[in-house]
Amino acid sequence: MVEKVQAQARRRELEAVYEQAVQASAVNERNRIAREIHDTVGHTLTTVLVELEASRRLTGRDPARAVEKLKLAQEQVREGLQAIRSSVRVLEDDKRLLDPFDAMETLLRDCAAHTGIAVACHIDRSVALSPQAGDILYTCLREGLTNSLRHGHCTAVDCALARKDGSIHFSLRDNGTGATVVAPGFGLRAMRSRLEQANGSLHIQTEKGRGFSIRIRLPA
Repeated sequence: MVEKVQAQARRRELEAVYEQAVQASAVNERNRIAREIHDTVGHTLTTVLVELEASRRLTGRDPARAVEKLKLAQEQVREGLQAIRSSVRVLEDDKRLLDPFDAMETLLRDCAAHTGIAVACHIDRSVALSPQAGDILYTCLREGLTNSLRHGHCTAVDCALARKDGSIHFSLRDNGTGATVVAPGFGLRAMRSRLEQANGSLHIQTEKGRGFSIRIRLPA
């Protein structure tokens, strides 16, 4: 009888632990989806606004180019909607994870094509990236580009990825307006949280009139 009561108590304890684990997993998944949607919406809307503004300026003097800019904006909206649908469906075969280098370089090229900013890319493809590291770096790059365009009004960015001193080092610098005080929004807070979970670190450097830069370190 005593053994039966003890077994029942143990089972209840295990069920409680399991329930807590399930709830924690659900919270983490919701947070991940929220980050994905935030990053996608922010980047898409920023580039679309740039295209629409360019189209508005060109309407009078170059209608053909104005129409081209509108088509680019339309394409960005379509891609953004598709990415959001993918995030909501929680697809595990996210194309970003297949080749993080291709994904980051494509993002930089698209940013240059859609916004007209100058992009310098120094990515060492010999660096071994885990799927988690590739996902984090892609997300940080997208969030950094969005901040540079939306808040920094930059005309050029420089992206670098390399391995040194046994760690993966990533940096993104722009020549934008900079700031005297950094008030991290949802994007930067989510970025820092993801890096901390992966035992990484984020360092922000900015100065009024002298651009904005982020430096990331991840375990190799």
